Formats: sequence, structure tokens, C-alpha cells
Amino acid sequence: MAQITGHKPQPTKKNNPSSSSTAHPTPQVLRPTSYALRITHYLTSLNLNTLISLLIFAAALYTYTYTLAPTVIEGDAALYQFTPYVLGVTYPTGFPLYILLGKLWVTLIPFGEIAWRMNLFSAVCSALALPLIYNATRRLLTPSYHSRPHQKPPSPNPQLPNSPTPPHHSQQSPNP
Repeated sequence: MAQITGHKPQPTKKNNPSSSSTAHPTPQVLRPTSYALRITHYLTSLNLNTLISLLIFAAALYTYTYTLAPTVIEGDAALYQFTPYVLGVTYPTGFPLYILLGKLWVTLIPFGEIAWRMNLFSAVCSALALPLIYNATRRLLTPSYHSRPHQKPPSPNPQLPNSPTPPHHSQQSPNP
């Protein structure tokens, strides 16, 4: 990416009082101003795992919204579609976080049926869960996150090297 340069005068100190006090312009790197340059700069600064997570989220959201139910569904799903709108309780646990976030979602999204809005909310939540699952799985399966077998953990008791636990009080040496 090409750098955008500009000139800004900088004052300089001179030993000769008879010389003029004007400074020579020095180049200064400016930040990108266009929206496309900002997006390009942001995307080039992301690492590969972040881009994969964004791709998983976008693909899942597209798939979920493409197959979204347009209206009320029969059975228990209908209960979860309208309960957040009235701030009701579904079953004994009540799913309070889902109900409160659903109420906020239904309030902030002003178009479409309430059932469609709640289906969209469930689709967004499910699409957000997939990158989290990807990153958790990646961290579990990457060897750099595990302890290395060739390294011994430090001993909790410096007097006994590599002891798994501190010695029993009868094994300790008396203080002189």
C-alpha cells in the first residue's frame, strides 16, 4: 500500500541569528482517509484465525437466514418466539438471558413479524457461537497450548528437587 505524504513545516534552531527562521518542510505520513483504505488496512492487520472466524460467521449467518422460518412454528418453538415479546416465563428455568436479549432484539428491530424477528435472533446467536467453537477447538488441538512434556514443572519445595508435594512435617529438618 502506498504511503500518503504531506509537508508540515518544523521550526529549527540555528546558531546564526542573521539567517531566516523559516524551516524546511519535512514529510509526514498521514493516515488513510478513504473508507476503502481503512477497510483494507484493517483486513491486512488481521491474522488468519480471525479471518477464518469471520468467514465461518458470515457463512453460517447466510445459511441460517436463508432457511429462516417466516412465521410462527408449531410446538415449543412458538413459545420461544412470543415469550420474549411479553417478557414471560417459558419453563421452570425460564432462560432469562435469552428472554431479556430477545426482548431487546424485538424492540430494536422494528420490521417483520415478532416470530420472524425472534427466528432471526436465534440465527444470529447460532452464527456467533460457531466461531467460538472453532477457536476453542483450535486452541485445544494446537500443541503450543499444551504443556510440553520435556519441561518439568518447578518444584514447590526448593529443598527437594522435583518433589510433587511439600514434605511431611516429620520429614523436615529441624532449624539450627
